[in-house]
Amino acid sequence: MSRPADGGGDLPRDPPERDERAALLRRDALRFLRVRERTRREVREHLARRGHPAALIRQALEELREAGFVDDRRFAEVYLRDRRRLRPMSRAAALRELAGRGVARAVAAEALDEADPPWDDLELAEGLLARRWARWPADQRRARAVRLLRGRGFGAAAIRAALAARAGEEGSWA
Repeated sequence: MSRPADGGGDLPRDPPERDERAALLRRDALRFLRVRERTRREVREHLARRGHPAALIRQALEELREAGFVDDRRFAEVYLRDRRRLRPMSRAAALRELAGRGVARAVAAEALDEADPPWDDLELAEGLLARRWARWPADQRRARAVRLLRGRGFGAAAIRAALAARAGEEGSWA
């Protein structure tokens, strides 16, 4: 929209440098989002590190959310699906990781509750052991299993049950 020579006009415009900064910010945000899903916080922190003004970041994040480019719920669903397949962990550990990435606890819990298949600590622990058990020396299996499952956030009850299932399959703890 052009302005009349007298400075009037029906809509105020941002100064050209603000328009340029906003365009650069949008480009940076879309480039960052091109790689994989990101949380709102991850995008905000990335743009802040790149030196963009906080007011422009807030505005851009709202526009990105409205356009469907940033969605913490969708991020949580994708993240959980990938974690289940690549690096299984307990429900508590998944909640901590999502919170660490800026996903609200309620959003993360809802994504876990609606995960398909359901997020079951015992099932995940047993599956993890089934994949690793045979690779470990027989005299180290139990200790390695406990260390692995603790490291993935599983509680004592899930660890005991997963070990009992392994022992039941093999007839011993070895």
